[in-house]
Amino acid sequence: MKDFFYEMIVKSANASELFKSFAFELGVTCVEERGERFIIRDEEDLQNLKFAFEEFKKGLARSLNLDADLQIEISKKQNKDWLDEYKKGVAPVAVGKFYVRPSWCERSQDPALIDLLIDP
Repeated sequence: MKDFFYEMIVKSANASELFKSFAFELGVTCVEERGERFIIRDEEDLQNLKFAFEEFKKGLARSLNLDADLQIEISKKQNKDWLDEYKKGVAPVAVGKFYVRPSWCERSQDPALIDLLIDP
């Protein structure tokens, strides 16, 4: 895992689906969708991808006479151990006579509870 990752936010009020489809055509394997914008993350610099989106916008204008709204922001962020971050959000719970917990959490100290180990 690298120390940093890059995040590219792509916003388009009138052509978001076209830009998203274009991203997948370029080999992007997943995006996070948020309304009229989507986010691409990668450990490699995304400046070339930004350039491709800008050229695609020009192509849309030439071929479809579409003045696509396009805003792109790229930022470099500190990488984290995302598994450890996820584990922080999963807590054991007592349900009736059961104590449901993931493997990284300790057993209950209550001997009356049946320990039920489930890893999400």
